[in-house]
Amino acid sequence: MKGDFLHWRIPMSGITLNVSDSIARLQLNRPAVLNALTPDMLEELIALCGKLEADTSVQVVVLEGAGEHFCAGADLPQFTERLQKCSPAPSRTTT
Repeated sequence: MKGDFLHWRIPMSGITLNVSDSIARLQLNRPAVLNALTPDMLEELIALCGKLEADTSVQVVVLEGAGEHFCAGADLPQFTERLQKCSPAPSRTTT
């Protein structure tokens, strides 16, 4: 894979990707919440890193945050919601 994309916006995940002159810029784009990562963003970052690694035209990857802050960490309410959807509620037994 070589240079398949020059600009790719992933509107739902909060990530913007720009590739120019062998430099890929991944931008976390949720400045209102200090670019906190959601589960979807984490999945997209992993997928994008795999695609960028396979693209021989990309020599440098820059990860940055939109606005004044890089990243506050995980968006805990969204991760909690995702975990609750994935895991069955623990059974309560009394002895």
